[in-house]
Amino acid sequence: MKKKIVSAFVLFVMVFNIFIPASMAITQSEFDKKLSSLKSTYSHGSQWTQSFDGGIQCYGYANMISYNVFGTSAKYWSKSYSLSGVKAGDVIQYGNTTGSGHTIFVTNVSGDTITYTDCNSDWNCTVKWGNTVSISSNKLWSYSFSYRCVAPDLEPDEEQPVDLGTDFYAVIFHKSSWKPITYDDDKYIRLRSENGSANQVWKFNRESDGCYTIASAVDGSLLELTTGSLENKLAITALNKDWGGAYQRWYLYGDAGGCTIMSKHFPNSKRALDVAYGSSEDGTPIEAYDRLDNDNQTFYIYMSDSVKLTSPELSVKTTNTTTTFSWNNVYGAKEYDLKIWKGTYWDGDPYYSNWDTRSPNVVELPPGHYEGYVDVSNAFDVKMSNIVIFDIKQASITPQVDTSGSVYKVNVSISDLLQNAICTAAVYDADGTLLEIDNVSLNSGTVSTMLAMAKHSDGAYIKIFLWNSLDGMKPLCESKEIPL
Repeated sequence: MKKKIVSAFVLFVMVFNIFIPASMAITQSEFDKKLSSLKSTYSHGSQWTQSFDGGIQCYGYANMISYNVFGTSAKYWSKSYSLSGVKAGDVIQYGNTTGSGHTIFVTNVSGDTITYTDCNSDWNCTVKWGNTVSISSNKLWSYSFSYRCVAPDLEPDEEQPVDLGTDFYAVIFHKSSWKPITYDDDKYIRLRSENGSANQVWKFNRESDGCYTIASAVDGSLLELTTGSLENKLAITALNKDWGGAYQRWYLYGDAGGCTIMSKHFPNSKRALDVAYGSSEDGTPIEAYDRLDNDNQTFYIYMSDSVKLTSPELSVKTTNTTTTFSWNNVYGAKEYDLKIWKGTYWDGDPYYSNWDTRSPNVVELPPGHYEGYVDVSNAFDVKMSNIVIFDIKQASITPQVDTSGSVYKVNVSISDLLQNAICTAAVYDADGTLLEIDNVSLNSGTVSTMLAMAKHSDGAYIKIFLWNSLDGMKPLCESKEIPL
């Protein structure tokens, strides 16, 4: 009977030993979070006078910490008799556990330095955090290293998509070539040199699960996969407005300075935006490819107010024949629309408008008072320039002829000459036959000039003309006729 009892006891012990609780697999962030909680519960300078799993003071404290972090006491872990490879979570025994030694729980290892928490280093059960000891010394105080209980390896934290905010505008630069991804006219996405136009500006909107829609400032179409195929090298386009599909959604990993852009449609295959062949040439396609975390797939998300649409500065220059409107190019612009009223702006329809035009814009306007501005727009915004107010004046001439001398002296008074011009004096006989002609070049703002003509028979007359040039010969005012 006694033999059966002993056998049963041995079996119980074996079973008890077999079912030691398994350690929990935890990540680095979980490890840090648990240590932070324990540090709050067992604060620096407090006393720990309890026991744990048959141990007291430093030994019991270290095992208690290990249990709260990993779910098992360090006493059940495998032992190593070397400090090579020591890591956070390990429990180190210096000396022995019978009064001539000390036990610590490792919280961090950096180079040769072990940072740890312990209890009873002052023989008064005081808890301490942040003390350090060197690995190379192989001892703590007078106690030589004995062994370490090897903690389970920390698993890497599950990668989380980055949150860059929402409802912002950005240019997506391929980081190694510093060229932006560009929405071409055929709606495919390619690498191009920076041009500052709407086809290189994107609007990001973040959704509740952390993914983004990325919409082109050209027409609001979303960055998307061409099909749902799992093939590599799938082309990237911006064909459609938002229809809610995973093809049109993207997760960003890393940060704005170096980001991998992952398709939501491929959660398991992990397809990322990729610059084909790693080329930096203009026109290189942007594709979806297996995530490689290399330069081909690293993008800089340039978020700045400088890529948002701003108001252009409009200026106007008038002459007697043309009016020139000029403005600065605005980053992210799709088109510019020039609107000019003859009179007060917004009073009725514009007298002149030019949609989707470019600076400079040259137009011929008749004399009068004008006001106007230019609008700049893209898919998401419209900005109005400053108002320009100006008057178009017609030049005029007042000629006088001095016939007292041996030649005719023609004095011409000029008003409102707003450009360089040619003044022409022509002498005709009574039948209208041209007898003589003389030209003089005038600068803008000239108020008078003189021409000399030979005297001719009775019945002759002089006509005075004001032209824009001898090549164009566009009259700047009505000619004047003077009988001789």
